[in-house]
Amino acid sequence: MSARSSASFGTVNLGTTFTTQDHYLPSLIRDFEEAFDKRAIVKVSQGFTNYLTEQLHRGTLDVAFCGKRDNEPDIAYFPVKHCELALYVRDDHPLASADTITFAELNEVDLHTYRRGTPIGERVAKMLEEADVRGVSLGYDDDVSMGSFLSYNGGNAGALMLDSLGAQLFSNLHQVRVEGIPEHFYTVYMAYHKKHVHSRAVADFIDFVKAYPGNDPIGQVLPAAPAE
Repeated sequence: MSARSSASFGTVNLGTTFTTQDHYLPSLIRDFEEAFDKRAIVKVSQGFTNYLTEQLHRGTLDVAFCGKRDNEPDIAYFPVKHCELALYVRDDHPLASADTITFAELNEVDLHTYRRGTPIGERVAKMLEEADVRGVSLGYDDDVSMGSFLSYNGGNAGALMLDSLGAQLFSNLHQVRVEGIPEHFYTVYMAYHKKHVHSRAVADFIDFVKAYPGNDPIGQVLPAAPAE
């Protein structure tokens, strides 16, 4: 690592969804910059999976932490983090005292979740259709917007969302597990373009993430990114 730190320098243009902006991404960036003695600097921008993937194709981003889109043969995906999916309600909701509910009970909730057209939205919508959960509002791109809506709306409102930053920001939200939702429902990936030539700093960042001890134990070793 000492030898690598003397060679690697430059900027890593990184895009991310909200799902890594809890403990994972801040710790990762701090550890990477310290390992390379701050010769390699990470610049971070926020976006949704579809947008971030398009920026990888265009070359305006070097790396993204996001969901996995289908039919993307030029994008390499390396899994780094699990997220659970659960029902969130306000502390004054009738279900706030419950630890677990069934899919059938979701039909009694004014339920909101992710919009279709995104990896997470498509997966949630398919699961709800198979479970015969009806009348769901599929209107949100991200966890923070959904958590904010729920935090300031009482009554019977509930949100089916990931246990990421959007849930953690609001102290008046309570998590309720839903029987039948698979464990580790959603996986966040490090994504980068296979065919683009990467700078030394970007290649070192990709290798650092693959070996990062803060990853959930779900990743497999992929070939190292080429450096110019």
